[in-house]
Amino acid sequence: GPILMVQLENEYGFFRRKDTEYLSALATLLRDNFDLFLYTNDGGYVDALATGQLHGVLSESDGGDPKIGFAARDDAVTDPTSLGPQLDGEYYITTASRWGSNSTYTTASENPSVMSKILSDLDWVLSGNNSFSIYMFHGGTNWGLENGAIEGNYFNTNPFTTSYDFGASLDESGRPTKIYYQIRQLISKYVPAGSIPDVPSVPSLAEVPQFALRPVLGLFNPQDERKTTTSYPLSMEALNQNYGFVLYEHTVTTKVKGTISPGDLPRDRVIVFVNGARVGVIDALYNPPASVQVSLQNGDLLQLLVEDLGRQDIGTDAGKELYDQIKGIVGNVTVGINTALEGWSIHSIPLDTIPSAVNAAKDTYAVQADGSPVFYKGSFQISQPTKIGLSSDTFLTLPHGTKGVVWVNGHILGRYWAIGPQQSLYVPGCYLKGGYAQNEVVVLELEPQPDTPFAAQGISVRKWFNNPDPDAP
Repeated sequence: GPILMVQLENEYGFFRRKDTEYLSALATLLRDNFDLFLYTNDGGYVDALATGQLHGVLSESDGGDPKIGFAARDDAVTDPTSLGPQLDGEYYITTASRWGSNSTYTTASENPSVMSKILSDLDWVLSGNNSFSIYMFHGGTNWGLENGAIEGNYFNTNPFTTSYDFGASLDESGRPTKIYYQIRQLISKYVPAGSIPDVPSVPSLAEVPQFALRPVLGLFNPQDERKTTTSYPLSMEALNQNYGFVLYEHTVTTKVKGTISPGDLPRDRVIVFVNGARVGVIDALYNPPASVQVSLQNGDLLQLLVEDLGRQDIGTDAGKELYDQIKGIVGNVTVGINTALEGWSIHSIPLDTIPSAVNAAKDTYAVQADGSPVFYKGSFQISQPTKIGLSSDTFLTLPHGTKGVVWVNGHILGRYWAIGPQQSLYVPGCYLKGGYAQNEVVVLELEPQPDTPFAAQGISVRKWFNNPDPDAP
């Protein structure tokens, strides 16, 4: 449809820089190529609005309380070329979900007091002939491994879940929720009667009976081509890698024991293996993370599998922000107080595609207790004609999985993690095959359990809950 307004940058004022040269360059670029109306969006804080405002561009606020944001905009911005109608550019109806045993999924639809406040706020905005943009109106998915993280402190990170459902008025699959109908009813007070079209009918989600997943290959088995040999570890960026995992391998030449430190700080989750056996997990989800002790003998193989859990979306210290975004290992790996390990083989594992060795694997792989990560394969059918659509949307769940990554028909859905609150991954029907064709599922389980049946199923009503973290300090 028609584009009415375009936001210039996003909350740039939060950086507390009056960088008009940068903002002006963006505005010029847009105006030279499009006929459009620009605005900035800088929170409900006077200092952020003042530093994010640009001459000739409408200044707007965002946040959970439009009364505060609107007042702050008019206090902070005196340039008449940036004043005009008020807009809450991000009115939050709930908040994003983050991984963690104590991080719960929230939704206004299940909380009457929160629902009441939302409707009161939006009614106030509309009664003043002002505007709002709901965040999020339509929930989404952080596909693949590209979820971000909210700012933590210098030592830890708070990664977003794969789901960006956000308790939205239209959920992750695009289906209306209770709060959608409440907001719709509110808006109907301020528009001509009958001008809002009927809500389209949406089919229920599909259910897929539980199907087995068979172990086919260890993560460390494929001989990848992206291997680097160095004296000391390199970061993910130095390896020209954006997302995923990096495996650092060191063959011990001098026996040593003590606490292992994977560089200056864990970035972000480090699984430690000695001679193929998992001995501990160092996870930046926790502050402080777990302390892992090792006793290494000559000839031992030390492996550190480092997972990027997501880069931070915002911060206040520009120098530290850039530094914090570096993933992999930064600095030396030390054991004990001063012993830096020298001599590393580094394997890039971006997982942007399924490793070819997994697709080719035919035999069943022997899963070891506390062993290395394992790829599993399985398949299911959708008992529908060849035309696949909304009626075959489903949510894939792995009841006995601990942590890992899932692909369906070659499409990477994202991460799962038993600690929750997310316990299922959205599978859009357009990713699936109908007509009783086989839908291929590949799962990388980071902490496989040899004595536990591994399976998956598709559910039509998703559940959100938490479990204890077996790797917590």
